[in-house]
Amino acid sequence: MFGYTIYRKDRTEAASNCKRGGGVLIAVHNSVCSSRIYVSPDIKQILYVVGAYIPSRSPSTAYLKFSESVGAVANKFQEQRISILGDFNFPNAEWSDVDNLGPVMVASVNASALEAECIEVLSGACAFYGFTQCNLIQNAQGNLLDLVLTQFSNVSTHEVDEPLLPVDIYHPPLDITIDLYFSHSNNIGSHGEEFYREFNNADFNNINEFLSLIDWDLIFLNKSLDFIFGHFIIWYIRLLSSLSP
Repeated sequence: MFGYTIYRKDRTEAASNCKRGGGVLIAVHNSVCSSRIYVSPDIKQILYVVGAYIPSRSPSTAYLKFSESVGAVANKFQEQRISILGDFNFPNAEWSDVDNLGPVMVASVNASALEAECIEVLSGACAFYGFTQCNLIQNAQGNLLDLVLTQFSNVSTHEVDEPLLPVDIYHPPLDITIDLYFSHSNNIGSHGEEFYREFNNADFNNINEFLSLIDWDLIFLNKSLDFIFGHFIIWYIRLLSSLSP
């Protein structure tokens, strides 16, 4: 691609049974200053963009490792905001747009127990680190594989009218606009001041709606008490940060 700086990571046989194709690529126009970073706390940037690809039918440990990496980046760059773009291969995820929460990802009735567990792992990690999913554009099969996870509050996603390359029917090209100067999506007091929530003014209608969308029986089937408690706390934090002033 002439005029662009390319950052790529091809799929390997160690991560997938497929012999060719796949991987992740970020193309940055040469008019924009960019560089590859290796989770170094000494580099200061305005915007961090992470390209992600997880092969289909990956075990939940793959999503756990990815979530741990997300946590490492988020913790090292706490003063900056991060956006994660990529193919997470959740064809059986359903999305419900709940006020103030954005699109909420839950497993559909067609999801296997493995996929439901992977969906819960990623959704919980995003909630914990303050990421919101901002893409609702489905592919030709009616699935949403490509996610736009961001800590920015003001993000819009549209399908590209004039794509640079031939369109992949499984991955429609996206035009993503991020307002770099809009407020941070996390409701955390800045500069270390104490922060208190007004629970009397919480949006309990949306809290009830959000909780009703979760298939608890499927998520917690054959899981340990520690797993159930830990994941419930993640959802609890997400509700507090989004629906309590």
